[in-house]
Amino acid sequence: MPMLIDDAKACLIAGKYRVAFEILMEMAMDDSQPAIMLLSDMCIKGQLAEDHLAQLQDHLNRKASRGWGAVQFNLGVIYERGINAEKDLERSKRYYRQAADQLVPQAHVNLAYIYLNQDPKDVEKALEHLEEAIELGSTAACNTMGLLYMKGEHVEKNTTKAFGYLYAGAREKGEEAKKNLFLLQTLYPMNDFAEGKDLASEIVIRMANARDRYSID
Repeated sequence: MPMLIDDAKACLIAGKYRVAFEILMEMAMDDSQPAIMLLSDMCIKGQLAEDHLAQLQDHLNRKASRGWGAVQFNLGVIYERGINAEKDLERSKRYYRQAADQLVPQAHVNLAYIYLNQDPKDVEKALEHLEEAIELGSTAACNTMGLLYMKGEHVEKNTTKAFGYLYAGAREKGEEAKKNLFLLQTLYPMNDFAEGKDLASEIVIRMANARDRYSID
């Protein structure tokens, strides 16, 4: 098995993507995680031929086994952005939902972004996905929620909630949350955000519980 992975990596380096795909796909059908991760990487880098992309999707449609979340997520990205494929938001959402079912937190965040920017918007569904992402420990979701409440975009402006989400994200080492928390405190220097700190503590506990429940690192 290690030799096959090495062969696939050598093919990738040499630009022999078709050969690499055949090796990796055969291994991935036995749920080899190293092979699945390399296939995921090939997806997002646009290294899959059209027929191979179709083959991969067909396999996912027939066998929704656990462990394929990274591939499903990257397929969502491909169709959301139109990377070497025609942009298709409905197909993108389908793959993001599959990835979310595999506990990929960023899939929830990307779904939220789509729901907030589609026409018509679905703010309620977007917020639900952001909360789901937070339950999976996503600092990106904390940052997004904080920004929505700080700016009053799609939701009523609420600096207490903004502080709570941003502070929680910053506590969990989210760099963007740290930057936006600093911005919020700069904009409202006289506010001690006591209630926001209480909310942040609740959110951090939820995120910690998620790590224990799902063994998220």
